[in-house]
Amino acid sequence: MAVSRVARRVKEGGHHIPEDVIRRKYKSGLENFFRLFLPKVDNWLFVNNSGDTYEIVAEGGVDGVTINNREIWEGLKQTHYGE
Repeated sequence: MAVSRVARRVKEGGHHIPEDVIRRKYKSGLENFFRLFLPKVDNWLFVNNSGDTYEIVAEGGVDGVTINNREIWEGLKQTHYGE
């Protein structure tokens, strides 16, 4: 997803980013979201902005978590948080 988005941006005049860098930053960004960010904030949104419109995949805070797209959310948690 991120690799194709960068390729599209390059065609539109953006700068090139090596694929290994995109993959490394994508992976570390998601791991940081689950391991570092979530435990420290009062409220959060996880947004899928890979298409023409955005989708709130999940949101949460002190009152709990609402999951709007369980397939994406559970897949990300399992891959990047081990749950």
